[in-house]
Parts: sequence; C-alpha cells; structure tokens
Amino acid sequence: MEMKNFDEKLYQKSKKELSKKSKFLGHYYSPILTALKQFLKNFKNKNVFEIGYRTSLFLEYLKTKGVNAYGIDINPEIINKNLFKISIEKLSSKFLKENK
Repeated sequence: MEMKNFDEKLYQKSKKELSKKSKFLGHYYSPILTALKQFLKNFKNKNVFEIGYRTSLFLEYLKTKGVNAYGIDINPEIINKNLFKISIEKLSSKFLKENK
C-alpha cells in the first residue's frame, strides 16, 4: 500500500462538510472522513464497521453517501433503528464472512 501524507486541505473540507450536520461530527469525525476520502476516493457501496460508536451521527451521515454503515456498541441502550443492531454477544459468523 502506498504511504500518503495527511491532506490538510481535504481535512478542512471534510470538517466543514461534517460541521454543517453537527459540531460534534466536525470536531471528532473529520479526520476519519478525510482518511476515507484519501484512501478510498469513492466509498459508495463500501462497508464501514464502527466499534463503540456511542452516537450514530457519523454512521447515519455515511449512509447518506451510499456507504453500507454498521455499528456495534457494548451499551444496549445505544441503538438506532436505521443501523445494524447487534450486541457483541450475538455478532454472527455470517456477518463476519459477508463483510471481510
């Protein structure tokens, strides 16, 4: 894999884009979105699996961009009906096989 430098301009663009949705998103998730954009260019129909998502804002945002966004959290109260719902205890081998 080619080593890339962090793209500061793309970071600022990502931060601005996410901040329109939420200051929280812009602050915490803009580095992640920048990395996705740098390495994947087009991440539509790609699988993203976030462990310990606490809030589903970023996953919901990714879904609006055509990403297959999934999340798992140890706290069963942190569930969003639009996201993949599963507890750590019930994480199936089928999911792992389908999303390598």
